[in-house]
Amino acid sequence: MKSFSVYYVKTHSIEKVQAYFKPVEAMPDSDWLVCGYKPGAYAPDDSILLGEESLTEEKSKQFGDIIYLYASFPDSFVYEHSRDGELLRKLVWYPMLDDEWNPGWLCVRGEREEWEDQFFREANLNLALEHERDKFEELDIMDSFPEREEEIRRLWAEKRIKEQDVIPTGDAGFAFTVEKFFGLKRPEST
Repeated sequence: MKSFSVYYVKTHSIEKVQAYFKPVEAMPDSDWLVCGYKPGAYAPDDSILLGEESLTEEKSKQFGDIIYLYASFPDSFVYEHSRDGELLRKLVWYPMLDDEWNPGWLCVRGEREEWEDQFFREANLNLALEHERDKFEELDIMDSFPEREEEIRRLWAEKRIKEQDVIPTGDAGFAFTVEKFFGLKRPEST
């Protein structure tokens, strides 16, 4: 299973960052630093995954703008973004939603960020509805599907990710979406 974790720090004090993180690499033509990159990383502790603790909030008091990413392919994604001691956004898609280890949104904190719009494309809505309809048919509970369909359509219209839900579907590939949006590059992807 391929995985990685990485911090991206946007600061004017590379020396301060180097005293804390190992390794630290500057990205060409960018204010962001690649910090503590670990290919083959293990998932963060459950307290991080469940939103009880943050990997970036406290660090951002010292360093400024900081993003943390963890991805394990195919179905684990952890994103934290903090600035100046404030957690701006935290999203965790991880296979701990239920006793059968199905993936879903374990943690949703902060305000939606622009890069998340890609979750809510019309084609994704159609796939989500089709998937949920199939699940409701399989469970023989189609009489309650209209209510679920209405909820999904409302989430799409609001572009809102709901904690403890599977809609919209996430995956490890969203780490690449974040990197592309912010212009970030891990050492292996440069």
